Amino acid sequence: MVSHALISVRVLVIRPSCKIRRAICSGFFFHSAKKDPQEGYKTVVENTPTYIHPASALFQRQPDWVCYHELVLTSKVGLCRLTR
Repeated sequence: MVSHALISVRVLVIRPSCKIRRAICSGFFFHSAKKDPQEGYKTVVENTPTYIHPASALFQRQPDWVCYHELVLTSKVGLCRLTR
């Protein structure tokens, strides 16, 4: 007699864009910033208050965490070339 068992398998599919984002963030970990409720974002390493630059594609989205490539100093410190 053969009994059959139903096995549930959960498969996690990661989109290629997520893989690229993870690779960028692992290399730029020291260039990460976390959203601060009072003043935009704060960098992880130096806790510097920063803001997403208005020219950035993420300016309207305001994600919880960002990984930036460049800081631009205007009247405020702006995050440029970033990913969420």
